[in-house]
Amino acid sequence: MVSKIIQYNRRTRLRLPYHWHELWRSLLGLLKFLVAKSEDLTDSNNIHELATSLVDLLATALAGGETFLPGATDYDDLFYKLVQATSSLEQFSQICLPISFRELICQTLENVLPPE
Repeated sequence: MVSKIIQYNRRTRLRLPYHWHELWRSLLGLLKFLVAKSEDLTDSNNIHELATSLVDLLATALAGGETFLPGATDYDDLFYKLVQATSSLEQFSQICLPISFRELICQTLENVLPPE
């Protein structure tokens, strides 16, 4: 739901006055929770779908924040919170990226990159 709202605001350039810092804090809190509980959640249904949606939402907000956030300080806050969460983001990418997806990326790179 949040993703659809952000995509709509981005597409229409609607600058919605909102407590955006609370949303970023909550989303990054979810990310940290997923990292902390990754061993318990890896076998859960749809956990990779949730992880992908979370990453897509953060990427969409970062890529188009200047189109829907009310001001530069709100965009700076998002960027700052992502920088603060660098270690969690790195752990998240290693834990939540499915093995099959990693293999697919490696195979794709092998096919695209010229042989040495």
